[in-house]
Amino acid sequence: MFISAIIIYYFSEKILIRPLNKINSTAKSIAKGEFDKRVELESDDEIGDLANSFNYMADSLQSLEDMRRSFIANISHELRSPMTSINGFITGIIDGTIPKEKWIYYLNIVHDEIKRLMRLINDILDLARLESGEFSINIGVFDLNELIRQRVIKFEDKINRRGIEVNVKLIEKKLKVKGDRDRIDQVLTNLIDNAIKFVEDKGLIEIKTEIKERKVIVHIYNNGPAIPKEEIKYIWDRFHKVDKARSKGGGTGLGLSIVRQIINQHGETIWVESGDFGTRFSFTLSLV
Repeated sequence: MFISAIIIYYFSEKILIRPLNKINSTAKSIAKGEFDKRVELESDDEIGDLANSFNYMADSLQSLEDMRRSFIANISHELRSPMTSINGFITGIIDGTIPKEKWIYYLNIVHDEIKRLMRLINDILDLARLESGEFSINIGVFDLNELIRQRVIKFEDKINRRGIEVNVKLIEKKLKVKGDRDRIDQVLTNLIDNAIKFVEDKGLIEIKTEIKERKVIVHIYNNGPAIPKEEIKYIWDRFHKVDKARSKGGGTGLGLSIVRQIINQHGETIWVESGDFGTRFSFTLSLV
């Protein structure tokens, strides 16, 4: 019995106690913020499976921590830039560095920067509510064609100033779909605004609808420079901006993330195609 007890203790120590101590020690390290720690254990039994699951959890936690740090860094950068401009211009007006006859010019710049800050804050709040599930979707029935026409009219001045050609090809006179009209309006606004930013002056934008298997597909195409293939998979990420030099106007880098979240909450699909002849965003909605 004594020898059996020693043998049992030895194998328990090797097979159970030591591995669990390793897992426990690693868990405490991760709890302190050391997300790079992993359980180094090679075993084909249940303890080995537990260690692999623990390491998988640790990988996920490290990924979330990296995303959190990146998110904070991006927000800090996006907030710092307009705040620095606003502070510099206001200080120049107060201390007299900027002459009185130029006050209106610089106050208009300050006004634009404040609007940029408001857009950023609203986008962050919308995205946070969407990702947490607090963003309510009120499903109803509306005429998609009429909504598209209204959105194009909204951008008419911007389109005309840059000489952009816009072709709108809508199937049927009225197209009744199911969805939250306000949120789909937000999707269209973001995608059309995005197309205008990235198309060249006197370029082409095409907005088209089609029906496939009780689904409406909305296509928004522009013949501007293509999105690099290596960046396609990142365009839905928060704060990701594809080659800022290509854009004709500043953005928050949150628009496409919000668009995807809205479409996902509708239980629909959104995708992008980009090649030698421009870029096309497409999304689906359900027919009534």
